[in-house]
Amino acid sequence: MAGYYRAGADAVASYYRRLASELEEACSTGRLECTAAGRSILPPWRADYTARFIPTLFRAGWFVASFTGFTPGSDSSRAPPRTLAVYASVREFDEPWETPPVRSILSALGTAYSAVPLALLLAIGIYLLRCRIALKIRRDVPVLVATGSIALAILARLVLLTLIDVTSSPGISVLYAAPLYPLVLAFIVLALGQAWWARQSAHADLQGARDDHARPPLLLAGPKGPP
Repeated sequence: MAGYYRAGADAVASYYRRLASELEEACSTGRLECTAAGRSILPPWRADYTARFIPTLFRAGWFVASFTGFTPGSDSSRAPPRTLAVYASVREFDEPWETPPVRSILSALGTAYSAVPLALLLAIGIYLLRCRIALKIRRDVPVLVATGSIALAILARLVLLTLIDVTSSPGISVLYAAPLYPLVLAFIVLALGQAWWARQSAHADLQGARDDHARPPLLLAGPKGPP
């Protein structure tokens, strides 16, 4: 490399840029027979990607909403017996951390996760209804914006995983979807909690209006005239 690596990173980068420029010029002028221009980590878009995108996006959404493959406990280690024996010889604790009480709690959490799809559908419906109401009465807008931001973050991640799955390699897995699980739960809690708070506020306003209506009017005595 004529000493470029000894000269430092800038010299190496400059050499490769010049080399790429010379190769591109040779290809464009016909001095070299070259194939079509390559791509980086993003492959060129093909027509079949378009047909697969929407179904894959729905599949990714259901994968996350249903917590498919997600377990609250820890999976058993998978390795050759010799590797497991080496691990067992250096681990610090002989007893597993998942004691019976812990396993009971984790099992209850796993059962609760089965209700997430229904709760999510209910939360989406309530959120859309609250957005429609908020546009009319101009109320609770900040909370709705915060909840909507969480929904957009979930959608953006799902689109990214869908693009990876459609164009490159399997991208719909628990590992890649892990950041979405707390966001889904946060969206459900905020949407349902905001609906409950709005109902309580409306009930309090209605009760106050009824109390005002039932209260007798105050009669103010004016100045007395001459008899």
